[in-house]
Amino acid sequence: MCTQLALIMRVLQIFLAEIETTGRLLFLEDIGEQPYRIDRYLSQLRLAGKLDVAARIIPGYFTVNSGT
Repeated sequence: MCTQLALIMRVLQIFLAEIETTGRLLFLEDIGEQPYRIDRYLSQLRLAGKLDVAARIIPGYFTVNSGT
């Protein structure tokens, strides 16, 4: 399964593409992902400076993978 945050991270890491977040609304949600992965994705976005330059960060719907 490829969730929204996972897709953003794949684009940044594999394709070395740059997502432009400067002055933009950044809507983030993720469904069925483990909490440690969500933390890792958000940390990578923060370290890349993508969260600092966004106009607003809008948290969407987050669910946790139950491991089944």
